[in-house]
Amino acid sequence: MAFYRGQQPIFRYSGQSPDERIVSLFGDSYRENIIPVDFKFSGIHVTGFVGNTDLFRAARGGQYLFLNRRFIVNKSLNYAVSLAYGTMLPRGNFPFYVLNLTLNPEEVDVNVHPSKIEVRFEDERLVFRSVLNGVKEALNSAGVVPVLRAPEAPIETFESPAGPSASGSRHPDFNQNDLHFPFEFRQTRRDIQPENLPAEPAAVSPEGRTPESEPENGGGAAGRSQVNRQLYKASRGERVTVWQLHNKYIFSQIKSGLIIIDQHLAHERILFERAMENLNKRPPTSQQLLFPRTVELSAEDFEILKEIQYYLSQLGFIVKDFGGRTVVIEAVPTDVRGDEETILRQIIDDYKNLNEQDIREKVAAAFACKSAIKAGDPLTRDGMIALIDGLFATKNPYFCPHGRPVIVTIPLEELDKRFLRL
Repeated sequence: MAFYRGQQPIFRYSGQSPDERIVSLFGDSYRENIIPVDFKFSGIHVTGFVGNTDLFRAARGGQYLFLNRRFIVNKSLNYAVSLAYGTMLPRGNFPFYVLNLTLNPEEVDVNVHPSKIEVRFEDERLVFRSVLNGVKEALNSAGVVPVLRAPEAPIETFESPAGPSASGSRHPDFNQNDLHFPFEFRQTRRDIQPENLPAEPAAVSPEGRTPESEPENGGGAAGRSQVNRQLYKASRGERVTVWQLHNKYIFSQIKSGLIIIDQHLAHERILFERAMENLNKRPPTSQQLLFPRTVELSAEDFEILKEIQYYLSQLGFIVKDFGGRTVVIEAVPTDVRGDEETILRQIIDDYKNLNEQDIREKVAAAFACKSAIKAGDPLTRDGMIALIDGLFATKNPYFCPHGRPVIVTIPLEELDKRFLRL
């Protein structure tokens, strides 16, 4: 492959594999951050590479789409790729991808634009779904997880006030009583009970299909990430070491290093997927309030409540008109434990500020955010294990419904570097 300015060659690349060609064009940092895509469906073959979260950019420019190895522009397929990332993709960011679609030329109209870079497909819906599912399957198989790699920095040294020891070495000046090992787990006012979370993660493909219903060319359970399998196996097998930092983060050892989980975002992801399941198919489960709560709303909030009232009822909220702009909360979802009025008001506020297209996702995301355990809530060991199990039973355990990372891994290699072992 070569690039020319007029007759003058600018770049020339010898025969390379597609991934090596991407590295040659964009830099060595792309080598570990691109994910292969290979998806066949109904005569359409989607191949190429998509970037992980490290390649998200705040501006367009890293999106390359080809049809039968010819560059094209198609806004619908660009949207399909972004949609495949779902909540992994922060608002205003764009993913990197180089994708080629191979299909019968007779099913494509290339006469839409004089330069023939815009095309129209005979079955736009089928092509859209093929790209969407192909990228989803690749991301699911790769198990995209944020990795923390600290920048290089000078190693801190410590010198006691008394100066170096007799041997010439320097030691930090500390009192042994200052050492704190946070292994004292306490009950919490909003503890996560194991019986309230799935006991066994269901193997779920990008489209929510079980292995039994998975087509032969689908990813299915085989797509679960290494981190997912490692941590789940550890938490259900040998006594796994977990601890809570500042009642906010959960730490646990995995084979490749250390995993850190944001407890609020993890519970938010669990509640979001449970809420979406309730909105899509399951009848709601509610708990009746012993003393129903009356709530007076502003005119704007009252109109929004009427707009989303059906979806709230599908989640388990029973809210009825009480005259004027006053409503009465008679029942709430089983995940809500107190603060019913506050949660309802916050759901309405969040709904006004969220931009997801699907009204169900907006309601589910707002509900999950306001009902999840909070930073500052202490958890028991069983509560942490239950939270981990529930998180890895979800379809996308790595990002919350608003796109924030739930999990960060610190490779053992990174720790070894920081302690000058490498």
